[in-house]
Amino acid sequence: MREYAERRKTPEKLNRLYAIESTPTTTGLKAEHRLGLRASEIPAFTAELAKAVGVKGVETPAYVWTDEQKKFLAAVTKDLKAHAGKCVVIPGVYQDASVDRLALLINIALGNVGKTLASDTVPDDFLPSDQIADLKALVADLNAGKVDWLVILNANPIYDAPADLEFAAAFEKAKTVAHVGSHVDETGQISHWHIPAAHYLESWSDARAYDGTVSIIQPMIDPLYGGKTAHHVFQTLLNEPMLSPYEAVRETWKSTIKGDFETGWRKALHQAG
Repeated sequence: MREYAERRKTPEKLNRLYAIESTPTTTGLKAEHRLGLRASEIPAFTAELAKAVGVKGVETPAYVWTDEQKKFLAAVTKDLKAHAGKCVVIPGVYQDASVDRLALLINIALGNVGKTLASDTVPDDFLPSDQIADLKALVADLNAGKVDWLVILNANPIYDAPADLEFAAAFEKAKTVAHVGSHVDETGQISHWHIPAAHYLESWSDARAYDGTVSIIQPMIDPLYGGKTAHHVFQTLLNEPMLSPYEAVRETWKSTIKGDFETGWRKALHQAG
């Protein structure tokens, strides 16, 4: 905010701010150009913007945009291209995951990474797949009878999968379905097996932050009701089905922690805590 304000004081260095939002915000009110859209339209508009600036392989939904919206898109596209490497596209915190992915692809296409966007915040394997495309591929495999075992982790696709995929009908063609979740929701009710999921504060794990930093997740308590974690489920599908989440995390970190492992492990736990 301070850096933004500093640039507003010097006319010859004045930056320009575009805002696209569904609810008026302080940022939107400060912007030179603001476009109000429905929350459901923002992912589609972002896809249009990505395609316009040259991101390859972007599928744009069949929206009918107004003349005002088309002019806004053309103006943003022209400005971004004219200031490639000196601009940045920032997705909102609560936007759909597709908006985050497309914003990053736009920044990459414009050469902003390493300039206006720090390169160390972009992991090498960021969102390596299109999740909607993956879900469509799963539905196709289900309909083709190619799925013997379907394992669903902390998700409720019977309730919230896109309606046009007709996931519920495809779901019935899987030979065996195991659902891992904290609640017996719509998906859990019709699965062959429902496995009670442990809370994330009841399990060992690890994670990577948006800036690429990796850290160990320590449980606060043992599972209160015998819940199982994603680690438990995945491990049953691997060569060592009895390996606990604690042991699995330690095995992963043995290639990361240098020197004496036990000393490094205790130090990492202390710093993570």
